[in-house]
Amino acid sequence: MRGSFELADLMKVIWLAGLFQCVSFVAGGYVAALSAPKAPMSHATVLGIIGAIWFFAAMIVMWSYGEHWYPAALAVAVLASAVLGGRIHRGRYLGRAMARIRQRG
Repeated sequence: MRGSFELADLMKVIWLAGLFQCVSFVAGGYVAALSAPKAPMSHATVLGIIGAIWFFAAMIVMWSYGEHWYPAALAVAVLASAVLGGRIHRGRYLGRAMARIRQRG
């Protein structure tokens, strides 16, 4: 039937949307850590906590509609994704700091 979605198609869309959210929070965690004057990991973690609170609030508001696992899974995943973005920045920053130390020594 034209214009109808099968369950497999719907799951692909859900996973694609979840992947997009995670990638955007990795980028957000990186930018938060990059723009932080002090404690870049803390800034990335706070961004992840704000995202987790947002998705938990969405889960509560939309409780009578749809599946409950999706916003709960995203709440956990965006926190981990934002921290990952901060860790990527931290690794890049530590790599430059170690190169400077090697040049001096």
